[in-house]
Amino acid sequence: MNWTLVSPFNQLQLTNSWRKCTGTYCGHMENGTECGSCPWGTRVDVNDNRDSLCSMCTITPSLHGWMYLGFTVMMPMVFFLFNFPSSPLLSSVTHSTCPNNPESSSSNRNMPTAIVQSPILLQDQSSCVNPARTCKYLSWGLVYFALHCLSAFVTILLFPPLGSLNLYSCVPQKLEDFYAPFLIVYGCPSEVVFPYLSLPLAYFAFSIFGCVLFYLAILLTPSDSVDLSKWLHVTQLSLYAYPVLGLVVFIFGGVLYYSYPYVILILAVIHSVYRFPAIFDYCAPTTNGSVLPVCHPLVVIRSLFCVPEPALALTLLVSLFCFGYSLVSLDISTVWVFVFTFVPFLFYLLTLPFTHPFATSDGEERLQLALMRHNGTDSFVVSGHHRKQDVSQERATQPDSTNG
Repeated sequence: MNWTLVSPFNQLQLTNSWRKCTGTYCGHMENGTECGSCPWGTRVDVNDNRDSLCSMCTITPSLHGWMYLGFTVMMPMVFFLFNFPSSPLLSSVTHSTCPNNPESSSSNRNMPTAIVQSPILLQDQSSCVNPARTCKYLSWGLVYFALHCLSAFVTILLFPPLGSLNLYSCVPQKLEDFYAPFLIVYGCPSEVVFPYLSLPLAYFAFSIFGCVLFYLAILLTPSDSVDLSKWLHVTQLSLYAYPVLGLVVFIFGGVLYYSYPYVILILAVIHSVYRFPAIFDYCAPTTNGSVLPVCHPLVVIRSLFCVPEPALALTLLVSLFCFGYSLVSLDISTVWVFVFTFVPFLFYLLTLPFTHPFATSDGEERLQLALMRHNGTDSFVVSGHHRKQDVSQERATQPDSTNG
């Protein structure tokens, strides 16, 4: 029988080095320190019941992790693009007519109210869009996009490994890992899911600094085309939006990490249901500035590729990007990603003839439309319902005119 003599000092050191800490996320370093919070960039493996050592996070983020970080990067960009001061390009999507064009104003008086008030593009934008002003707004949008890309680039460089575009991460093992900073009652509050909490917060900090400088530069630009009130509103909005977004990521980061593909997918479906009818249902402009309801998928395809409009292409690209991003985040086959990305728009095209049945079933109106196009005098053709109302109104006013 062999006996091993262990001194009290070595026994104490061995006990301190391999003992199990009581807290779930409490650990100690390899040199036998006391149990406590693990340093930044380290964590305790909760599935290892043998010890509570704080190990360095040296694993590259998975595809799901990279896509989540990209989702947090896009959150402020999407938020501010929807609140960006309106440009002629954006105004063409949300307003049906140009107020500075008297011809379109007079022609719209004879159009049905439901059509005039539709938030769609009703006419050619060349008559009410200043190309120089549009280019300036687009250049500001590109600078705004570049600022956020630069903020994300600098943030990644400052995280371990320092100066590299690669990242070290701790793989989230369960939902509770995101809420370890709140476990002050149990002690050992730390970022267990490094860097899925600290990196978005650092990115928001750099973004708010860059955007405030960008907005101040625009406000100081000596130009009459700059609407100071709108840009001041955006500047004030940024001072509140970034802290709110940071608070959302800090509190709901765990829920977003596991559910953001489905969140993007639901938002993409809502966007398609709302924007596709508003943009594509009336994209057949006539010569007098009015539009006709689309009743054939080829009309939409021609509007997208033959005579492309920025509003139509932008709406389709946003929809395809959201569907594709959510499907890639679900880590499914690449073939199915390409297939399902185009399914919503193809489904809309196939069901488009059923959207406006009066445009396909009323042979008289189709004949009238064909004759007008043949004679070169295209005009808006009202539906049978509006025509009957006009006839009844004329009959009601006819006795008054005869008596007069």
